[in-house]
Amino acid sequence: MTDRNQQIVELLKTQQASIARTVVERQYALEPEVWDRYGQEGYQKSIRDVDYHLSYFYESLLAEDPSLFVDYLLWVKELFVGLNLPASVVETTLKIMHTVLVEALPGEFQPVLQPFFDEAAVRLTAADAEPSAALRRSSSRNKLMQQYVDALLHGERAAAGRLILDAVAQ
Repeated sequence: MTDRNQQIVELLKTQQASIARTVVERQYALEPEVWDRYGQEGYQKSIRDVDYHLSYFYESLLAEDPSLFVDYLLWVKELFVGLNLPASVVETTLKIMHTVLVEALPGEFQPVLQPFFDEAAVRLTAADAEPSAALRRSSSRNKLMQQYVDALLHGERAAAGRLILDAVAQ
């Protein structure tokens, strides 16, 4: 981990709630046909989801490993498709999130983000043909993904989050 990446994460974490809210506001404005039916409860869940996306991004940035973030996004895409959301939702979220993060950072830090978002965009697009195949490619994480989903399905959000944070810490 570089000091620069640590500085970026610390700076962004101080703005995390605002960043998550801004991402969701922009996505809802851009795609009302997708989001309006979910109402205020869906809006709050969307903010929570973006908060998770940001946490994964931060850990990936600290580890200097874009694949951590990308593999997570591939899983999110699979999950969202299973929830009958359009496959494009994750790509749209990614673009908005990148824009909002760039806006939140001083100019000298902005280029650090680009490789993470470039790799994510390429791999998400490649996964469009068959998202589950993209997940099978990362079979070393399949057990973790299953544990995470099981925890979420049992209403154990905190336990699910700990699973992921523990895995990233290893």
